[in-house]
Amino acid sequence: MRLLLVILALLLSAGAAHAERLLPGEDDLIFKTQRKYTPKNIQWVVVEDLEQACFGKPKNPGDGELRGCAKFTSTACIVYTKRITSLANLGHEMRHCFEGYWHE
Repeated sequence: MRLLLVILALLLSAGAAHAERLLPGEDDLIFKTQRKYTPKNIQWVVVEDLEQACFGKPKNPGDGELRGCAKFTSTACIVYTKRITSLANLGHEMRHCFEGYWHE
């Protein structure tokens, strides 16, 4: 029985790593890394009101659509998104955790 559990654990851990390859047309997802921070803790928080979570105030008329933000505390980088989001959006906000504000 113990041997069976060891074999099962080895089989399950064999697929623990996952790698992705770029698909055709995804060249726009490539960027040069410029790490400025090494956060020890990254948290992902799903909220209904991004304006309140990100800026502490309601949305102003005429503001563009906010899809997420990343905020730093003394112990973590906290990424805020709505419940419906995308991998690209989550990755975009997490990039801020490592590179700070990089928009041009």
